[in-house]
Amino acid sequence: MSVNGQEMKVYRYERKVGITPTPEFAKKGLATHALNVGLKCSHGCRYCSSPSLLRTHSVFKELGRTAFEDGYCIVDSNTPERIRRQAGKLSAYDTVMLSTLTDPWAPEAEAYDLGRRCLAVLLKGSPCRVRVLTKNAAVRKTFDLMARHPGRVTVGLSMSAPRDRAQVVQIIEPSASPISERLDALIEAHEMGISTYGMLCPCLPGLADAPETIEAMFAAVLAAGAEDIWVEPVNPRGPGLKRCEEALSEAGLHDEAAAFRRIRCADGWNAYAVRVARAAQRVAECCGVLDRLHVLLYEKQFDREAAEGLRKDGRGLVWLGKG
Repeated sequence: MSVNGQEMKVYRYERKVGITPTPEFAKKGLATHALNVGLKCSHGCRYCSSPSLLRTHSVFKELGRTAFEDGYCIVDSNTPERIRRQAGKLSAYDTVMLSTLTDPWAPEAEAYDLGRRCLAVLLKGSPCRVRVLTKNAAVRKTFDLMARHPGRVTVGLSMSAPRDRAQVVQIIEPSASPISERLDALIEAHEMGISTYGMLCPCLPGLADAPETIEAMFAAVLAAGAEDIWVEPVNPRGPGLKRCEEALSEAGLHDEAAAFRRIRCADGWNAYAVRVARAAQRVAECCGVLDRLHVLLYEKQFDREAAEGLRKDGRGLVWLGKG
């Protein structure tokens, strides 16, 4: 399979798990359950923390590859069939996140129409709500299905920097849809009466960690009817920050690469994460949406001084246990 002109090896792997409870995402206020359609997607976001979470999965040993390699993806084309029986056990109080680890509208998932087919199983086979999260504007092809189930589907398209920094972001998110296309899709969903939310995750250093850049991102998702807005600093776990720095440096974007280099140490990352959280609070307050703000912070990633400082004004902050 070719993705953005690059050859991508697609591995099909049937997973044993389907719809699973997700206490961490429940604490985030996003979902009670998770549904993923694979173990590695083709978007290739340099900062992605999923490989760190999945690196010990047996599939990588079976394939003779590491979770951090580029040029391949792992998809479960049988996901819709696998979840049919589980869907019937869900209640109207449940919200399923589609998805939390890999993108259900990435090209390899789209080849099997997995996003739409999984959504159809959930909507037909249960009374649950579904929260869709993707970085691919291909999701708009499923808006007709979402619109036929008003009040049951909420859609978000991740945004990691303002629209005017889209060219830089494309270096870091090489096979995801351009930010402008994601925002256009979010506006289209809103115009069709589909509930939307803002996912400013991660707010990238040097691109989306200042009040003016976060303000632009808030304005963009609020114009698309975002009911709530989640904000998150980039996860320092694994080699993601180094991969971002290297990709930007290779592209000749040395100032942007330096922004990632500065946060690769604990002091630098703490200062950056505090900056993101405080900027999000100020912007949300100015926009009158502080009650709809959710800044996701993993306590273990902060030093004591930074965490204590943030707790002095905890408006809109959500503290989580795992990093």
